[in-house]
Amino acid sequence: MAKQKTANAVEKGEKKGSKRKLIVAAAQLFKTSGYDKTTVRDIANAVGITSGSIFYYFDSKEDLLEAVILYGISAGLEIIVAELEKKSTPTSRFHALVYAHLLALHGEPGNAHEVSSREWSRLPNDARARLKGLHERYRVIWTQELNALKDAEVLVGDEEMCRRIMVPALNWSSTWLNSKTKKVFEDIADNMCAGVLNISKQEFHSMRKAA
Repeated sequence: MAKQKTANAVEKGEKKGSKRKLIVAAAQLFKTSGYDKTTVRDIANAVGITSGSIFYYFDSKEDLLEAVILYGISAGLEIIVAELEKKSTPTSRFHALVYAHLLALHGEPGNAHEVSSREWSRLPNDARARLKGLHERYRVIWTQELNALKDAEVLVGDEEMCRRIMVPALNWSSTWLNSKTKKVFEDIADNMCAGVLNISKQEFHSMRKAA
């Protein structure tokens, strides 16, 4: 019985790993070629399996698209939550939020994140409903951190307008950012946060480090 349980666990682990490879490969292809132009065969070839094998993991190409978008959102949230947990003050957490967004956008989840932005309308209504909660969680995180800045009398402007400007601006960095190192992400986060708070980069950097 113990051997059977071990064998089942290994099989589940292998299936999970293969499913993740398919999602990552699909994210890359959906991003570069577009959802319509990417075939199931293209995705299968990218991971070295037959096209029919994909349906062992997903019922349809549409289901795979949902899985890609789910991965992009959930993996991005994990990165953001992990970075926020390292900080405690409003300014340091504000920087961590921007920095983490860049990490997620330009790391492995980035392809899926871009697919989410571009292909969201292709999802059926029930899929959008399933993913809506994760989207809302991300919005709530931004709202909470900006409210904390407001309460600390560091942010003067409107919190919601700030969020609506910053998130698209960060997403747009995928079109112009060439160097993708943590040091570069930290520097961009310092510049962006300082700009939003209408202070110098040096002043903001000192503020978050001293807190």
